[in-house]
Amino acid sequence: MAIEFDEDLAPTEQDVYIGKGEKRKHYILRSASVDAVVQYRNIISSNATLNTSTNNVTPGAVAMAQPTAVAACLYLKFDPNREPRKVTITEVLTWPGHLVDKLFIELQKMSPGLQLPSEKEHKAEAEAAKNEQGAGTDSSS
Repeated sequence: MAIEFDEDLAPTEQDVYIGKGEKRKHYILRSASVDAVVQYRNIISSNATLNTSTNNVTPGAVAMAQPTAVAACLYLKFDPNREPRKVTITEVLTWPGHLVDKLFIELQKMSPGLQLPSEKEHKAEAEAAKNEQGAGTDSSS
C-alpha cells in the first residue's frame, strides 16, 4: 500500500517591504523549512534548565532564537531577474528589535513548527536530557 501526500513542497511566501522612499527594499519571507525549525528549537531547548526540586523549566539564553529563524527564512529580492539572496544573521542583528519581532510573528503564522513548545514539552525535553547525562555516568565503583 502506498503512502501519498497531496502537498506542495514549495514554501509559502509573503512579500515584505522594509524602508521608505529610495531606501525601501523588497524581501520575501518564506515558511520555515525543517532546517530552520531545528535551528530555532535547538536554541530554545539547549538553554532550558529543569529545576528538579520544583519540576519547573526555566528558559535560558534564547535571545538568538528569533533572529536566527528570521534570517533562515528571509530573502532580499534585489533584482527581478535573479533569485533572491538569503539575508544573513549579521544583517538581521543590525535591525530594530521590534521589526525582527514582527517578522518572527508573521513567520510563526506561516510555520507551525516555530510555535514554542508547551511547558509540559519543555519539562519532558529537560528530563530526557538529564536522563541522558545520567546514563553516561557509572555509579558502580
